[in-house]
Amino acid sequence: MEWIYKKDNSVSQGSDCAWIDLIDFAQSSPVNYIQSDLQLARIVTPIKKDKYGQETITVRVLNLGKDIFNGFNLAYAINNHFPPEVQYFDNQVIPYGDSVTVSFKTKADLSKYGIYNIVAYGVDNKDDYIFNDSLTVNIENIRITETLGVFPNPFSDNLTVYINSPVADKLHISITNVSGVKFYEVEKDIIIGKNSITISDFRLIPSIYYLNIQGTTINTTIPVLKTDK
Repeated sequence: MEWIYKKDNSVSQGSDCAWIDLIDFAQSSPVNYIQSDLQLARIVTPIKKDKYGQETITVRVLNLGKDIFNGFNLAYAINNHFPPEVQYFDNQVIPYGDSVTVSFKTKADLSKYGIYNIVAYGVDNKDDYIFNDSLTVNIENIRITETLGVFPNPFSDNLTVYINSPVADKLHISITNVSGVKFYEVEKDIIIGKNSITISDFRLIPSIYYLNIQGTTINTTIPVLKTDK
């Protein structure tokens, strides 16, 4: 025995059925399961400017849920640096669109030349909807104030050496492990003024290494940390 669903929404019995109407679930009322939802709406500071130093990380958060937040945890990390900076804020945020702007006590050091990827996110706030819990902003510091800098450190793929040289020079650059075994070696010509040398054609396991740079006016060794991607 077969049940036939007719276009007039009636049901009859029959042995043959040319078509069957499906129930339109799209017209049903949606299930609203989100009770607690704290959204990170915007990274307020730092903003793009010509000169950076010790910068305050300020974030605007928004309560989109039905519950009151009497406090919440936020964190931020720069270039995937671990551990991140985590802080509890005791601000109250009432439901249905209330917002508050908070600042981390620990400032971010953006003083060196390079690109900083800043990620801010919520931590353990019993949030029902986690897909709006994080924000990212990229800040680029294009001012070289030091003679030599290495960025990022720790690094996962590429390592860039920034040099503000008083003379044109030929540098000998190598990377060794703690036992002195050499994994990378290259010579690079630099000009007077600002130079950027990116090292990317090597394969290293996560560990501590030593970046050795030798030239006419530069002779230094810098510890660098290789991390997982």
